[in-house]
Amino acid sequence: MIKIYDIKNKLKYLREVLTLEYLEWGKKVSEDELKHKIDEKIKKVHKQLNSDNFCKLILLDDDILVGFISLFPTDGDERQDLTPWYATM
Repeated sequence: MIKIYDIKNKLKYLREVLTLEYLEWGKKVSEDELKHKIDEKIKKVHKQLNSDNFCKLILLDDDILVGFISLFPTDGDERQDLTPWYATM
């Protein structure tokens, strides 16, 4: 069955989501560097989970991740005019 969840209720998928995001938009790095970057991103996300400005939804088909989306207040510090920012689909 396909369902949508807030990532904070399905944290076991966080590493997979963040890895997919990095592989799509990040620069090519070694496996060790990728693991380090994802570990740091996981720490950052954990600090934001209960913020009103953080929204990351995942789509699961039973227990298989099939999609995700993030919503942010802006497109980073450099583009405060783009709000809200629909990202990482």
